[in-house]
Amino acid sequence: MQDIWQKQQQLPHFLVAESRLAGREIIQAAVDFCNLMTDNGLYTSHELPVIARQAYLVDYYLAQVNNGGHRQYLANLKAGVGGANAVFEENLGAVAAGLAAMGASANHELYRRFLALFEGSPERRDRLAVAFPSEPDADAEALDSEFYALGDAIDTHSAAALRASPRLRVVADTAFDGEVEALIAGNPLRAARKAKRDADVEASRARDPMWVCARRLCFEAGLAHQGFTAGHPVNGGMLWGVVTDRGVCRMLIAEDFAVLMAAGTELAPENMIARIELEGGMPRRDPPKRPPGLLDRMFGRRRP
Repeated sequence: MQDIWQKQQQLPHFLVAESRLAGREIIQAAVDFCNLMTDNGLYTSHELPVIARQAYLVDYYLAQVNNGGHRQYLANLKAGVGGANAVFEENLGAVAAGLAAMGASANHELYRRFLALFEGSPERRDRLAVAFPSEPDADAEALDSEFYALGDAIDTHSAAALRASPRLRVVADTAFDGEVEALIAGNPLRAARKAKRDADVEASRARDPMWVCARRLCFEAGLAHQGFTAGHPVNGGMLWGVVTDRGVCRMLIAEDFAVLMAAGTELAPENMIARIELEGGMPRRDPPKRPPGLLDRMFGRRRP
């Protein structure tokens, strides 16, 4: 059986529209190209031109450190690969290689010292990989300060390297979408990879209490579940926005039950359109009759 994720021949070029060549816009264009090829074209990162992939990962490094320092970068890079340590280590190395290749020598030297903080010590790496640390780390904070002092040097080097690359192919704005669609359609493994990815996503959602509860509640209410908006904790549970074919409903998931409010209404008993019992965070197959006062308990009130 063919391994559908086995590396194919690398794409010969990365495409950039003529209007996106100036300044750091070419960096964002390279990032967008990588996202289009991996998300829509189902190419693997190793099937992208090396310079485009390096620019993508270096830009991620820059954004994360600017937002929250090297520890946030390390934590989010690790979280982004779902605990796949081999990919995590590979991406760390790709940033070092990218900084070196684009000639950002000061940033490269700083990044090497950052890697040295946890070289040979997974325990030290895991202690550093905290986006919102409760305890400071003097070494990491010192590197953050040095990084900020270098200003926009990374952008300058990255943009220049992308513009000078023989792997760059500039495309007229009017032709860009068609060229991208042709590359997407040209992946011979796209259909098989998409089927596998969709199956994996569905299997994951079937184990996720948030997805299972939302689907069950929408079914009970005669709605089509289409997605989520942001959630936040409330009254000992989690309140989510559930996107349906009739608008956004509010869903409250508590320890042993979940409820759905009508679209556009607030969290209140009179607005409830569906309710399910939970056991272990998942809907019960044989939900018992609702005991008196449960909705009052849901909203933090006591019955007289």
